[in-house]
Amino acid sequence: MISNLLIQIIHYSKLSDRKEFIDKLFKDENLEIDYVLDYDKEALNTAPEEYNYVKNEDQFLGKITKLWKIYDEKYRILSDAELSCYFKHLKSLNNIANSDKEYGLILEDDVINLKPIKNNLRSVINKFSKSDWDIVFLGRGAGKDFIKSKSKKDFFNLKYLKPTHPASNCAEAYIIKKQSAGLLYESMKEFTLPYDWEMAYKMFELDFKVRWFYPPLFKQGSQDNTYKSELR
Repeated sequence: MISNLLIQIIHYSKLSDRKEFIDKLFKDENLEIDYVLDYDKEALNTAPEEYNYVKNEDQFLGKITKLWKIYDEKYRILSDAELSCYFKHLKSLNNIANSDKEYGLILEDDVINLKPIKNNLRSVINKFSKSDWDIVFLGRGAGKDFIKSKSKKDFFNLKYLKPTHPASNCAEAYIIKKQSAGLLYESMKEFTLPYDWEMAYKMFELDFKVRWFYPPLFKQGSQDNTYKSELR
C-alpha cells in the first residue's frame, strides 16, 4: 500500500535545518519523498495566473463566520509567506491528482514525528482502503483540547476520529485520495483565507468525508519553538 502513496513536502528553500531533519527522517524510514520548491515567497510571480488571491473583507469575514459562527478575527491581507505556503499546497494537490498513485501525503517542512512513520501510514491506508473517505489528518494541529471538542464520542475505533465540519485540523500533515486531491485543487484556486482555513471552508462546501488519526503522528515544530514560524 505504501507504494501507492506520493509524499510531498512543502518546503521553503532557505530553511536548510528543516530539510536536513526531513531528509534523515525519511531516509531512516526508507521512504521516497518529493520536495515542493516552487513559489517561494521571493518568487510568487511565478505562480499560475489561475491561482487567484481575492482581497475582499466581506468574503474573508463571511467565510470565517460560516465556519465558526462566532470568531474574533479581523480582516487582514495574507503575508507573502502565507501565499507561498498556499501555492505550494496547491502544487502538491495537483501533483497528487495527476500522479499514478492512489493517495498522497502532504507534509509541511516543520513537522516532527511523534511515532514511527511507515507502519502508521500503512495502518491508515489499510484501514480506509475499502471505506468511504476523502482526507485523513495526521497532525496534532490545534491541540488535544480542540481534537476532543470536535470529535466528541464519534469514534471509528481507538485510532480514528470522525470530526464534524468544519473539520480541518491545521494542514501540517494529511493523506488525501487522488480523486479528492483533484476536487480540492480545483475548488481552492480562488481563495481569500490562509490555506488551512480556506481548506476547512472548501471541505465543508464539498462535503468531504474527513477523518483524524489519533493520537497524532506529527506535530508542528513551529508551534513548540523547535523552529521559528515563517508565516507572518
